[in-house]
Amino acid sequence: MGTLPSLGALVNLTVARTTGMVKSDGTALEFPILTPARTARLMISGCELTNAAADAILSAVFRSTSASSLTYLNMSNNVMTAIPGQIPSFAKLAEFDLTGNTIKMVGTGALSFTASVKSIHLNGVGIEEIKPNAFSGTLNSFMN
Repeated sequence: MGTLPSLGALVNLTVARTTGMVKSDGTALEFPILTPARTARLMISGCELTNAAADAILSAVFRSTSASSLTYLNMSNNVMTAIPGQIPSFAKLAEFDLTGNTIKMVGTGALSFTASVKSIHLNGVGIEEIKPNAFSGTLNSFMN
């Protein structure tokens, strides 16, 4: 992934059903910095992403110019067990999807947004506990 050419006009990036994004130790391969792109939609679904891999990818996106333009994030059907801590940091994020992961607990502040989030998709994640103050900000709809 780290060898992608500069994709300045990239608005949508989809990586689906591939196992080549995670090293044997569960960490992510180097994810390309999405600069100078202003990617609005990022979908990495069914790629066996672990928590560490998802954190590394989102950190790379956050360090890029796409951090200020990302409105849609889909990390569904991976093997994550927690909501990535960087999700609330994306100022324009309107919708995100973690469907099909195994997220038993929503931690304090995990869903604290400055953006006006329209939809959160957590279908089939098996939530058993929601900590106090897990949600804050403007949320227009919530899908279980």
